[in-house]
Formats: sequence, structure tokens, C-alpha cells
Amino acid sequence: STAECRIGDELLPDTGRFTTPEAPQVQSMLAQMVEAGCEWAVIEATSHGLALHRVDECEYDIAVLTNIGRDHLDFHGSHEAYVAAKARLFEMLDESVDKGVVKTAILDDVDAYQRFTEATSARVVRYSGSDVSSNIGAYAEPTEWGSQGKIAAEWPVTDGDTEFPFQLAQPGWFNVANAVAASAVALIAGLPPDEIAPALGSWPGAPGRMERIDTGQPFTVVVDFAHAPESLRRILEFFRERSRGRIITVFGCIGEHDKERRPGMAQVAAELADYTFITDDNPYSEDRYAILQDIAEGMRAAGKREGHDFSVVPDRREAVAQAISMAVDEDAVLLAGKGHEREVHLGAEAYECDDRVEARKALRELGYGK
Repeated sequence: STAECRIGDELLPDTGRFTTPEAPQVQSMLAQMVEAGCEWAVIEATSHGLALHRVDECEYDIAVLTNIGRDHLDFHGSHEAYVAAKARLFEMLDESVDKGVVKTAILDDVDAYQRFTEATSARVVRYSGSDVSSNIGAYAEPTEWGSQGKIAAEWPVTDGDTEFPFQLAQPGWFNVANAVAASAVALIAGLPPDEIAPALGSWPGAPGRMERIDTGQPFTVVVDFAHAPESLRRILEFFRERSRGRIITVFGCIGEHDKERRPGMAQVAAELADYTFITDDNPYSEDRYAILQDIAEGMRAAGKREGHDFSVVPDRREAVAQAISMAVDEDAVLLAGKGHEREVHLGAEAYECDDRVEARKALRELGYGK
């Protein structure tokens, strides 16, 4: 529900600023899915959504944990409360009605693994994007822009050992891990490998998630939703491993949320990017300039100099244009934080800004893709 909601091929209206919509919206969409004849629904259940009862009365059969971060503490108050909110999803497996599907918890090898296994009596499946000693894992190697390899599964994911090849058009180990988790769900739901493999290979990616903007320019431009220190680090490390040129990043921090995110993201950018443009994300009711200066102070604290290592450009459209105009052959430009979003919200006002549109506009003005 972050990027979009669908019933089959029908795109539903935008749910607004919540990653997990409010309970009436969730139930309304589920009712529409039943009416349309759908047999399965996939619900994005965030720690906020779980804590605020937005997914109450959802009868889960399979629950997947993708990650435990160090974010959202402004809302939860402590890391323990944040983990407990996520564990609620797995507790709900024990409370859900029996629909003939073995209740299953699919867990990555995370620090809080024990906490989640203790939260449920459901069957537990361990998955990994690299460790094939898990119940389901992958042998993977990078391609030009993506990954390929084999996914290997064992009981209880399948009755016997299963192995099948896969290709992904999306890069990074995190996307391999996501593909393994999705494959585990599909196998448990009864899909055969010869349907799963081509589905992975043909998936175009979620809008604004590691989405490459290519109009023939000799450098890389990528739009991603990364808006927390951990996600920004994953992507910048990916570029650092693959890029032979400089890494130029554009990001801001959302208002009305954890202020500790600001120095955290600044520290990551200072460590892994060569130049950073600090700009608007969604300030909402907060003072946009105060947010920008909080990030700038984080860059200075990391030893970076304004004008030499970073710039503050409040209007995101201008920041995107400046970042792309700075790039030369083999550089990488990361436009982070907004992903699929099409507006920047400033209090009661907003201005249109889709990073993908702005990037293509800037590239055209440089003579690429005309």
C-alpha cells in the first residue's frame, strides 16, 4: 500500500500518507477483493499500523518479516516497543480463523528472531538472501543491473528439496532477499516453481524503488524511496561497490517524525556519498529550513563542508536538476526519499515534484533522450 493498491490489474485510489491505511480503508479494500473474486490478499502491515489497530480483524495465514531497523522510535518510544509492535503480526497468526492453510511465520535471520518465534505457535520458516542453509535461500550473483542464480527450498516450505533458477531485473542483495521471501509465500500458497521463476523475472519493480532513469546518459540515475539511515546506507553501499565514478545523492527528511533520523542520514551520506544535495522531503507542518539545517549540521559534524561536500537547496526540483547537471561519465546520482510520490507537502500547501519526471526533464535539458 505504500506505492499503490491493486485488485488484480485495477489500480485503486491513492490511500494518502499512511503506509498502512486506516482500518476502514483496509476493510473496504478487502471487501472489494472478495466481491471481485480474489482468493488471496497481501497486506502491508507496518509497526505503526499494528500499534494503531489498523489491521485488527484481518485473518492472517502467512506473516513475513522483512527487517528490523532503528527507526520510528519517536512513535514507539523504545526499540523494545517497536519490536513488540511488529511481533503483534505473528501473534495474530494464532488468533486467525482456520482456512485450510497452515499458519506460517516467515522470518529472516535477524537479531530479534527469537522474539518473533516466541510470539506465535505457528510453523516457522527461515529465509535468507544468501544463506542456503536456511529453509529457503538463494545462490545469487549480480548481473549488469539485477541478479541471477538459484533459489533452494526444503521442508517445511516444500514437501521435498526444491531448487529453481531465477533472474531479477532489480539490483542489490536486499532485492534477492525480498524475492526469496516472496518465493516462500508463493510455494506455501501452492504455486509451483515453474510459475514463480518467470514471475520474478518479469516483475518490473515497485514504482520508485531502485528505479533507473535511463535516457542514454553516460551516468546512472536512480530514484528510490530510501528515507531512513539503514535504507540509505544499503543503497549507497551498493553504489559504492559498483560505481567507478562519484556518488551524488539528493535527500531530505520528513517532518513531524523522528528528528534523530536527520543526523543519522547525514552521517551515512557523509560516509558514502561524494556530494550531497540537502532538500525538501515532506516537511508538513514543520519549518522546512529547520529540517534542512538539522541535516546540514549532521554533515558538518561528520567533517563535511558546505559548498565543497554538500549544498542546501530547499526546492527539490532545483536540487534534482543541480545534481544531474553535476554528473559526468560513470557517476551515479541517487534521488532518495520520495520514490513514487508526486508532491512535496509544505504545511497546508504542496508543490508538484515527481523525482522521475524531474530527472527526465533535467536529462532532456542536457541533451539526452530528446
